[in-house]
Formats: sequence, structure tokens, C-alpha cells
Amino acid sequence: MLAASLGFCGLSTLLFGLGPAWRLSRPGIVTDLKEQVSEPVVPGSGRSLLAMRSLLVIAQLAISLTLLTAAGLFIRGAINAARVDPGFALKDGLVVEVDAGLAGYDELRGRQTVRTLVERLHGLPGVEQVSPGGVGPVRSSGLAQGPSGRRGPCCWRDGRIRRHGEILRADYNVIGADYFRTIRLPLVQGREFNAAEREPGSASSAAIIDQELAGWLWPGEEALGRQLQMEGGASGESLRVLVVVGIVPTVRNSLIEPKPVPHLYVPWGFEYRPKMYFHLRLAPRRESELALLRAVREEIRAADARWPVISLKRLADLPQGTRDLWLVKAGAQMFLAFGGLALVLALVGVYGVKSFTVARRTREIGIRMALGATAPSVLWLVLREGLTLTAVGLGLGVLLAAAAGRLVSGLLYGVSPLDPWPLPSRRCF
Repeated sequence: MLAASLGFCGLSTLLFGLGPAWRLSRPGIVTDLKEQVSEPVVPGSGRSLLAMRSLLVIAQLAISLTLLTAAGLFIRGAINAARVDPGFALKDGLVVEVDAGLAGYDELRGRQTVRTLVERLHGLPGVEQVSPGGVGPVRSSGLAQGPSGRRGPCCWRDGRIRRHGEILRADYNVIGADYFRTIRLPLVQGREFNAAEREPGSASSAAIIDQELAGWLWPGEEALGRQLQMEGGASGESLRVLVVVGIVPTVRNSLIEPKPVPHLYVPWGFEYRPKMYFHLRLAPRRESELALLRAVREEIRAADARWPVISLKRLADLPQGTRDLWLVKAGAQMFLAFGGLALVLALVGVYGVKSFTVARRTREIGIRMALGATAPSVLWLVLREGLTLTAVGLGLGVLLAAAAGRLVSGLLYGVSPLDPWPLPSRRCF
């Protein structure tokens, strides 16, 4: 970055210095002595707008407006993304990410350690419920990757659900007991998984889906008790027939996904995953969350010192740490900084051009006033030319801002790229 910055600075110096250097290297003394002291200006001809200095000022104004508009769109998108309702309770929750594979455990020992951790964490003062899950509650879009190496829209692995020859990609999650009660996601219909379905090696075919998936598979029909096919196994080749035993509301795991992604939940015995997320629901009256974070970490070490704790965070802090929200905030900060700098340069440029022009037209202004021109009329003459530069620059900037809005529309959340008022909105998208 430093080398690129130095290269651009050197290139700019050469390009903008060649013209003046060429003119100074070929002086015409006689011609310079014969030149007028004042700058000839033909009213209404528009020649001043075609001067190089005027074109540069117009370009500065247009670019500064474009950058500041993009910054406003990103700021509004960041505010909307931070206020989005994921569909489950963020308050009074902790998430612990662990990975038995890093400790070298096989499936048998990994499952036993998960059971032990659930029991020990549930016994901590201030913890109401604990449930493991194979996928984190909040994550960045397009980052998660399944065991088969393929990328899904926002899921840990690709769940390809078939319907009449069509394939739908859904967010696929393996969950433990009391998962929905832990994240405060009520059942709309049906039931949760029972103990037999959660046992490893069971031939359970039960599945819980969300309303988005139910509406896609069986629009306007009853989804409870219906069957669907899903690719199962790490290779993703075999098909498994699942029976819908419950329906839950649709949640948003990614903050800036354009629309809710369908979700499919299967019991913990359906598939083993060494990497797990323990969801903890805290009691309203408890110790400080900082003390609970330390207690949770110590309890995991006491249960099994070999288990690495990859992350331990408050559930409310997870949206702020995703790549999606960081990208929107970084875009807002970058465009705001460069837009502000460009605006300052544009203002300095307008002032410099008009100051230079007025200085060269001192004799002309004196003659005008000697012939009866008033001070306000002379002032309006100068301001009118400055306003013309500003108007042309802003007009061009509006067009560039519209094009830039469409260019970054994929990174915006809840904001139209042609939003005429890029300021924070009270509406929560």
C-alpha cells in the first residue's frame, strides 16, 4: 500500500507538472509583454468552463459528491443492519464454540464430552438452559463451507432439498435438546425432537423446518407430517427421506442476506459434528456477564482440559463481529474519509480559481465600476461564475452518485441505491 501510494503520488506529480514545465521551458518574452493584464471573458460564451482549472474544479465537486453519497448509503445500511431482528432473542445469551476434532477425539468420545459439558454448564448459577448446535446463531453470508467442500448461501453445509425435480438450498443445522427454548424461538406447529430421536445411531427421520421452507415446498398446504428428501452424508450423494414433525419461525443468521434463507433442523443423533456451538440462556437475575464468561471457560477446562475454546462471546455481540456488518461499516468510513477530503479539495479549488480570476480581472472590474457598475452587480458577476462551476459539478456528481449507488448495491442493506436522502432511517428493515 505504501509503495502504491508513493507511485501514484510520483505519477500525479509528473503528469500535472509536465504542462507548466513545458510552457516555462519555452518562454516568449515579447509575447508575455504584449499580453493583456486582465483575462478576457466573453459573457455567455462559456469559455471559462472549458479552461483546465475549471474542469478540474468541476471534477473535484462531482467526485466529492459521489463519495459522500456512497458514504451516506453505507452509513444508513450499517444502521439498518445493526437494528435488524434476527428472529431469536439476542439478549441474555452466551455462545461457546468448541471443536473436538482439534483435541483429536473420535465420535464416541466427542459425543460423550458434549453431554458432560451440557450437564456442567447447565449447573452454573445464572444459567437457565444449555443446548448444542452445529451452526452458530449469527455469521457472515457466504463464508460457511460444508464438509463436501461446496459453498451454500449461509449454511454450515449444503442441505439440498428436492421437490418435483427441483433443488432448494437450505440452512442445515444439527441441534440438541431444548434448542428452540434456549434461543427463544417458539414452535408454530408440531413438536421438538424427543430423546430417542436425539440418540446417536438412531434411524430417526424427523425434521423441523421453518415457515419459509414450508411455504416453498407446500405453498398454501399443511406441511406438518409431510415428507421431503435431503442429500445426506459427507459425500452428499445419498438421499434421505425426512418427516416434518415441527415448524418454527424463519430466522436471519446473516444480517445482510437479501431475503430469509430456508432452514432445516435435524436432531443431534442424525449426524456427528466435532465442531459445536453451545447456546446458553441466562437468567434475568444473575451475576455479571463478565463473571459468567470466566465461569463458563473454567467449567469447560475442568470438564476436559484438552477441549479448545475457540470463541466465547455474548450473543448480543455476535452481529457486531460479522464480516457483513464490518464490510458495511468499513465502506462507510472509507467513503466518508475520502469524500470529506475530496470536498475540502473542491472548496479550495473553487476558491483558488475564483481568486485567480478576480486578480487577473482587476483592471476590467475597475473599468466597469468607473462606467457606473455597482458593487453588488460586480459581486454577482463573480459569484455567478462560481455558482455555474458548482452547479455543473453537482449535476455531474448526481449522475456519478447514481451510478456508484448501483455499483455498491450488493453491499447495501435495506437501502435503495437511488435513495435521494442517504441519512439514517428510523424504519427497521
